This record gives sequence, C-alpha cells and structure tokens, in this order.
Amino acid sequence: MALKSNKLKVKPPTTKVGSPDASVKQKGKKSKASKKSSNKRSTSKSIFSDRRFQRSIGFLFLIIGIYLFLAITTFIINWFAADTGDVINTTSAEFKDHTETVANWTGWLGSFIARHLIYNGIGVGSYVISLIFISLGLKMLINVKMFGLWRWFELLIISFVWIPITANLIFSSHPENLFGGVVGHQLNI
Repeated sequence: MALKSNKLKVKPPTTKVGSPDASVKQKGKKSKASKKSSNKRSTSKSIFSDRRFQRSIGFLFLIIGIYLFLAITTFIINWFAADTGDVINTTSAEFKDHTETVANWTGWLGSFIARHLIYNGIGVGSYVISLIFISLGLKMLINVKMFGLWRWFELLIISFVWIPITANLIFSSHPENLFGGVVGHQLNI
C-alpha cells in the first residue's frame, strides 16, 4: 500500500480590506466556522445511539429470549414434576435454601418465571413473549427484521387473547389448565 506523500501548502493570496473579494471571503470564513460548530453538535452521540450499546442490548435481549424459550419448554415438558408451588414460597426463602431441586433446565428462576407466565398468565401464548425478545435482539444485534409492525400487533392479540381462550375451551376439563392459563379461564368465564 502506497503511503501519502507530503504536499507543499501554499497560502492563498490575501486581499485588501476594501476590495469586493475581501467581503466574500470573510462571509465564507464565517459560514465555515458556523458549519464546524454545528457539526460538533450533531456528531455528539448519546449512549443510546451508539451502535455498540445497541448491539450489547440486542445480545442481552437475545439471551433473555432464548432463556425464556427454554424455561417455558422445559416447564411444559415437566409440568407435573416442575410444580414450583411448594418449592418457591417466598423469594427470600429460596435464596436461603438451595437443597430443593427443580426439574427445569433453567433452574428455579426459570421455573418460577415459566410458572407465572403459564399458570398465572397467558398459557402457551407466552411463547410469543420469548419470540418478541428474540426478534428484538436480532434486530438490534445484526439488524434482521423478522416482522413488520402490523404483524407484531396481530401476534400480540392472537397470543394474549385468542390462544388462551381457545386452549381453555379445548382443555377445560383438565384440573390444572396449563395451555390456557388464568387469562384463558377468566376470559371464558
């Protein structure tokens, strides 16, 4: 690769103060100075517009989405063995006692979150929450757009309203309706 060579800098010829060329050059100097100061203001970035910060938040969203997906999946696979009603009484008791085992790949925190999303929440429609986190993470991390705005609205309405209602209607005779959650039960009532 060739290196740049030094060039001789030549001063432009100076003009007298009273000449018409001097006023034009002075106006040009003022506009250049004002452009430099306005460029300094526009180039000052906040932390939220920094691409590195956006990528790190995107990576965090991607990890949270994958964690929620695994937590929900293993909770559904082990839904009788992963009953955390007896294991997690209070948060402080859980930090004190680590002898209880939870049949969830993501541990007691994943089992706790999955239980609240599925039993006390929207049931199987909680997969859309993990999909939202994964999609936001991919958008912020590598700029991949999965869905448009209207498609997100449709997915949220389907997952938060119609999936719990339908799942509760289909599996209404089961004592612990895992698929509809409390939201589906209450919406059917």
